[in-house]
Amino acid sequence: MPSCWRETRREPCPTEKAEGWKARDKDREGGGGGGGGEMTFGPLSFSKPQTHPSPAATGSLEHSNLKYQDNGSSIAVSYPVIFSPGPQEALLFFMSRTPLEFFVVINPGALWSHTSLSTVFGKHSSFVVKPETRSRMEEEARKLFEEGIRKKLVSPGKGETLSFPNGTKVVFHYRTSLCDGTVLDDSRTMGGQSKPMELILGKKFKLAVWERVIITMKEKEVSEFTCDTKHTALYPLVSQSLRNISAGKDPLEGQRHCCGIAQIHSHHSLGHKDLDQLQASPQPLVFTIDLLEVLPPGSFQLDVWAMTDEEKLQLVPQIHEEGNLLFKQGKIKEATDKYYNGIACLKNLQMKEHPGDEAWVKLDLMITPLLLNYCQCKLLQGQYYEVIEHCTSVIFKYEDNVKAFYKRAKAHAAVWNETEARADFAKVLDLDPSLEQSVAKELRAMEERIRSKEKEEKGRYKGLFSPPPATATTG
Repeated sequence: MPSCWRETRREPCPTEKAEGWKARDKDREGGGGGGGGEMTFGPLSFSKPQTHPSPAATGSLEHSNLKYQDNGSSIAVSYPVIFSPGPQEALLFFMSRTPLEFFVVINPGALWSHTSLSTVFGKHSSFVVKPETRSRMEEEARKLFEEGIRKKLVSPGKGETLSFPNGTKVVFHYRTSLCDGTVLDDSRTMGGQSKPMELILGKKFKLAVWERVIITMKEKEVSEFTCDTKHTALYPLVSQSLRNISAGKDPLEGQRHCCGIAQIHSHHSLGHKDLDQLQASPQPLVFTIDLLEVLPPGSFQLDVWAMTDEEKLQLVPQIHEEGNLLFKQGKIKEATDKYYNGIACLKNLQMKEHPGDEAWVKLDLMITPLLLNYCQCKLLQGQYYEVIEHCTSVIFKYEDNVKAFYKRAKAHAAVWNETEARADFAKVLDLDPSLEQSVAKELRAMEERIRSKEKEEKGRYKGLFSPPPATATTG
């Protein structure tokens, strides 16, 4: 074993201990046990006693994903590692049972041929890293290091190294942590949905470093990337949008109409204390990426957010019609999603225009009917305060929008805001007297609900404050 390499042990960092990611690694490796099965263990741990090679005096070795395989007469162990600073390596360990001997091969592809390893270990030869593959891994690791990105392989992927032409769709889970292990975001838990991130490469995603690191990965690979501050400055804005999406809100909510760099240097709160702190004091971040799926261009239907501006404008009327059809069929949740996608699509375009300009107003007029349809769905789902909020925003811009007043009145009535509901219903009649019967029906329903509530409360509190009945005493 060359003296420039040495083995070290370390405890797993906090980000390696997250339960969801532990389960992910266990599922990928298939668990297992007994002879002939492939197993994954913790940092440099073995289930069989063995001797170790003598450690050298220099270098800093960090492991990832140890693999162990036993065919009864001999044992093969392999794991990919990263030397810091330095290139990524893959080591093959093997030993015989009798006598117990332990050997280390730094470059198995160079020292052992595929045939000879197959003869000795059979299928264990799959642990061999071919020289050309190793060279490519080293070069990629070196490039990342020079760019201020440090990669640590947590769980190896499957298959050959992939190409990632523009238009490739990648589906992945991510976890973002500070260097001290504090987790900022985790797609497996965000919004309680465990929804993976989807990204179309080449579409100039705001956080460019994600595209940079993903193209170094294999499908099903899990890797940890520590990225310098120059790569992470825009993360607070990206995180805010992702958190909004997971909460069912407008992804651009709370962001000012200016470029990302301008927002970084402003004192505008992002609505999250941790993101405000990160925006005020940018720092390196650790991104743990679990690459679930890679889809080449043309093999999937393009998502709305990945389309060009022209494609989005052409698609919005179709989305609107699909939402209307779903609503008529009683599929309220699906209709809500359609309207939401149409709104998000147009808002993305609107952010590129100056508020009040002709193009901005034209887009806003397209957004308004979608937003009111969205509010109708939310009324049926009992999300009354969200309806009040959205309708108020429409009324602020369009004071004669009768549908906005009508939906807001119904939402106020549902949450016992009688005064506000009556005022909005009165405004509806001012704007459109033909709705008199509908308004009268809503008012009767509200009044009946109020009487029923008052009766219920009287029964609940009856006798609560009356004196207790007198009791007879004998003397």
